[in-house]
Amino acid sequence: MFIISIEIPYKEDHLQYNFSMFKVNLVLNLNDSVPSHLIHENIIWTHEKMSQNSLYWNGKQLSFRPLNEKALPIFFDFPSKLSYHASRQYNLKKEIFAKAIGINQYNSIKILDGSLGTGKDAMLLLSFGARVRGIERNPIVYLLLKDAYHLALKGREKHFLKENFSLELSASHNVKLSQDDDQSVFYFDPMFKKMRNKSKSKKEMEIFKYLVGIDDDYQDVLTWAMEQKFSRVVLKRSIHDDKYLKPTASYTGNTVRYDMYSL
Repeated sequence: MFIISIEIPYKEDHLQYNFSMFKVNLVLNLNDSVPSHLIHENIIWTHEKMSQNSLYWNGKQLSFRPLNEKALPIFFDFPSKLSYHASRQYNLKKEIFAKAIGINQYNSIKILDGSLGTGKDAMLLLSFGARVRGIERNPIVYLLLKDAYHLALKGREKHFLKENFSLELSASHNVKLSQDDDQSVFYFDPMFKKMRNKSKSKKEMEIFKYLVGIDDDYQDVLTWAMEQKFSRVVLKRSIHDDKYLKPTASYTGNTVRYDMYSL
């Protein structure tokens, strides 16, 4: 094994969110090189160890593990999520997420997911029949997502994902919107200060929270979104969180709430 570090001079000039020098190690097998699908114009590859955190490339898949963390490495798997959702046979009339977004069996909605994260919600939205343009502003999370997408394109989901899903490294307020984005839905799921549940996945989410931090600027993101030509904005929050402004409607589950703002 040997280590190549990536230095990411990724900066946002707005919303007080700054990755001016985000660093992480990439651990490779001796005969491997940096995978081509992980090359990005905002990522500089160097040969000096720069960080205590590491991404691992085993020749097939990318994963993340923080220093001294005993938990298994984090990686994303799109096909398994899509397969799981396909087996559930959701009734869109009863799904609060679908109702908040405005999805039903008679329409095809385009969604701008402004906080792609693990891709979990995006895969669910795809299973509902939506098209998703995913935006992720954390460079390390983006690399994990890009690798998951690259792997998924090798399977039977290839054509489905190519037609209905895309992902970009950017802050949501910096994306270039076109007429094709008019009347789409803006969905935003900021990182919570507290964990939503006590499930066995809590440890993984704590590591993920450690990696991405807290989205304290979510109100600024919403202000930007409401100035665009979206048909609606949907904010995912804990049921214990205060509501931002006055939503048009709220859809409440056991642990989360979707506040919908019709524009």
